[in-house]
Amino acid sequence: MGIATRSCGLLAGMLILLPGCTMDRVSPTPLISALQPPVAIATPSAHAAHSSAVEQPSAENRPPDASDPVETGPLVPYMLTPTETAELHYAFDAMVGVCMRSFGASWAHESLADYRRAAQDVTKYTMSWEYGITDTQHRYTGSPPSLPTTTGNVDNFLLQGRRDPRTGGPPALETLSPGTVNGRAVPPGGCQGQAWRALADEGGIGWGSSSVHFWSEAVVLTRQQPGYPEAVRPWRECMKSRGFTVTDPINDTGDIAAAILRGTSMGHPYPEETALAEADVDCKSQTGLVEHTTPLRMAAQQQVLDQNRDALEADRRMLDDKVARARAWISENGAGAGD
Repeated sequence: MGIATRSCGLLAGMLILLPGCTMDRVSPTPLISALQPPVAIATPSAHAAHSSAVEQPSAENRPPDASDPVETGPLVPYMLTPTETAELHYAFDAMVGVCMRSFGASWAHESLADYRRAAQDVTKYTMSWEYGITDTQHRYTGSPPSLPTTTGNVDNFLLQGRRDPRTGGPPALETLSPGTVNGRAVPPGGCQGQAWRALADEGGIGWGSSSVHFWSEAVVLTRQQPGYPEAVRPWRECMKSRGFTVTDPINDTGDIAAAILRGTSMGHPYPEETALAEADVDCKSQTGLVEHTTPLRMAAQQQVLDQNRDALEADRRMLDDKVARARAWISENGAGAGD
C-alpha cells in the first residue's frame, strides 16, 4: 500500500487549465517546430527598458541542458525549464525519502533522469494545446504525462506531522514538532514540511509562482489582439469544408468543445474524434494557423511582460533560489534512485 507525496504535483503546480487548452511553460513538439517560425525571446533584466518590442535572447536564460525542449516568447525566461522542474521535484521527493527512512519507514522514488524525462514529456505535451492540438497523437481526450509518483508507508504523522492529513495548514509553516517516533522528534510539519522549508517553499514546489498566471493571461490576451479573427478564419473555413463546426483554436465552443466534453466522460478517443483531430491538425498546417498567430502570441506576451515586469522578475528570483537549493542538495547527495 502506498501514498503519493504530491497528487499530480507537476500538473497541479505547473499547468493552468483553460477551456480546451492546457497551459504553462510550453515547448514545441516536432510538428509545432516545423510549423512555427523562429522568433526572438525576451530575457529578465532589472535594467531592461519597458518596450513593446520583442527583446533579444540571452544565453544566461536558456535551459541548462541543450536537450530540453525550448519554447520561444518574452515570458519564457521567467518559467521553469524541464530540467529545473525535475530538479525541484526530485530534490523534494528525495529529501522526504531520506527523512522517512531515517524513522524506519519505507519510501521510494525514481532517479533524477526519470524525473527529467517526465518533465520534458509534460513540456512537449502542453505545447500541443497552445493552438489547440497540433499533433494527431494528442487527441482531445489524451491525459497529460506527469512526474514519477513516490510511494511508501501510509504514515501521515511522519509525512505531514499530523494524524489526520485533512487538518492543519501547510506543513512547511509548522514551527513545532508534533511529537516523537522511536524516541526521535518528528520535524515540524513532518518530513514534507522539512523538505519544503529546505527549498524555501511555503506550500508546494512552484505553486506560488506567478509566472504561470501571467502565461495563461497572455494566452487569453492573444485572442484579443488585432488581426486574430482574420488569422483563424481560414482554419475555421477549412474545418467547415471537412464537415466540422469550430469557433476558435484556443477556446472552441463547437465540435472541439463537444469532443473534449465527451472524451472526458469516455476516457479514450472515439472514431469521430479521431477524424476531427486529423482534420484539425491538417487544417492548421494547410492554413498556416500557427505561423499567422505566433506574432499575435508574441505581442500578447510582451504586453503582459511590460505590465508585470517587476512581479515577474521577483518571481524568477524566487524560483532561482529554489532551484539553487535543489541543485546544491543533489550535488551533495547524488541523483540516483531513492531507495
